[in-house]
Amino acid sequence: MTEEGYVYAASLNDELTHVIPTESYDTILIESLGTPRQWFHHLIRVREVYRRSLYTGEVVFPGKPIPDDIDVTTMLKASSERLAEAFMYSERMSVKFGGKTMSISELISTAIQHEGIHTGQYYVALKHAGFDVPKRWQEDWAMS
Repeated sequence: MTEEGYVYAASLNDELTHVIPTESYDTILIESLGTPRQWFHHLIRVREVYRRSLYTGEVVFPGKPIPDDIDVTTMLKASSERLAEAFMYSERMSVKFGGKTMSISELISTAIQHEGIHTGQYYVALKHAGFDVPKRWQEDWAMS
């Protein structure tokens, strides 16, 4: 498995910055999920945890908190690009995750699954709040 599947999955969530107005980043769209800024911070943090594991050999949560003053639009995209690059160039064959050994292909699958779970959650939140969903979500997955 290559990083290309991850790049696609992450790009779907990165597109949220195109449909959610910046002034709504701190507004709770659905109570159980929090605000878009919290979503973006979560994605950035988890992507960084996975990226770091490719250097350290171990997936360690919760990772470092994301500063409140960062430009989340830029950092969201940059975090997916950095993780994809780390997957592409990693020389590791495996990492430790929860006390078990996981191949890099399994880690890529885990990262794809993580993005996909959140895509579904964010779809529900966008619809609940009356926002449009990203165009690619509509075109690729009939999520309108």
